[in-house]
Amino acid sequence: MFEVAYETTFCATHVLTDAGRPIEPVHGHDWRVEVVAAGESLDRLGVVVSGGCASGRPPAAARPMPSRHPPSPGMSATPC
Repeated sequence: MFEVAYETTFCATHVLTDAGRPIEPVHGHDWRVEVVAAGESLDRLGVVVSGGCASGRPPAAARPMPSRHPPSPGMSATPC
């Protein structure tokens, strides 16, 4: 069995709402994500995965996304 892993961290903000009204202030959480690809054998290049996954670029899901929520008063643009 062969494995290759990619790990990253990111910060995400959110606000809980009820009937369209905020019930708490905008706040953030830090997240850690690990993706592991496994295979019984290597391909003809000698790798488990190739292409975009092995290019050194993070997967699209790990790239920064624009915030839909402006920072609350007293909160920086990157709350985490």
